[in-house]
Amino acid sequence: MTYQGKPKNRTFENVKGFWDATAHKFGKDPSGVIRDIHFRNLEITETIKYLSNDDDAIDVGCGNGYGTSKFASFVKTIIGVDYSKTFVDIANGLSRFQNTSFAVADARNLPFTDNKFNKVIAQRLLINLPGKEDQFRVLDELHRILKPNGFLISTEVTRQGHAKIDEYRRKAGLLPLEKYWHNLYIDEDEFFEYIKGKFEVLKVRRFGMYHFVSKILHPLIVFPNEPKFDARINEVARKLANRFNEFEDCSHQLLAVLKKL
Repeated sequence: MTYQGKPKNRTFENVKGFWDATAHKFGKDPSGVIRDIHFRNLEITETIKYLSNDDDAIDVGCGNGYGTSKFASFVKTIIGVDYSKTFVDIANGLSRFQNTSFAVADARNLPFTDNKFNKVIAQRLLINLPGKEDQFRVLDELHRILKPNGFLISTEVTRQGHAKIDEYRRKAGLLPLEKYWHNLYIDEDEFFEYIKGKFEVLKVRRFGMYHFVSKILHPLIVFPNEPKFDARINEVARKLANRFNEFEDCSHQLLAVLKKL
């Protein structure tokens, strides 16, 4: 069993409790919000491509502010919000940029005016909500606070992505990836159907090269030992993923760049 602990019912209170406990446990450690730090940096690099120095940006579900601080150098202003006060306190302690601030907020009811931000960043935000109604409500909130033609840069874990990477793992003689009790993985068909008329899909990026190396080759090399997220081979996988698009479907993570209509 991984750091997620004993499974609980996926209620709003239980999921929030999990992240509050995680914040206390990991503090400012970048792996506190996702253990795979090489993938974390890969998605940050990809996200930065869509930021510009005249953007007023928001990072919704910012955790301890690791990503927010990376984005700060590429925008005019950025605010990170999270429903965990512990995470926000940690983020405030780490912030080194005058254009950066943090606040406690529930993504289902964000305390910002309509059409406020040029860029909204949301990384694994939706999957940490207990039900589809909550996910759709948050999508509506992200749409509301975006300026017309503003970008939502969203990274989520999907059911279809999990199924595909598990297919690769089965062929390699590996067990399926662990599924986390506190995550409600996105159905891609439902997601893209819901945003019709709200957003234009500008880009869909999967991270198959990275995950083929880190989730298939790496476990095979170290078997029967458990692969480590900070292993050198994952660093190599991150560098390869920036140069090659092979095995693109071998990924449970999907980054979508969406323009508000």
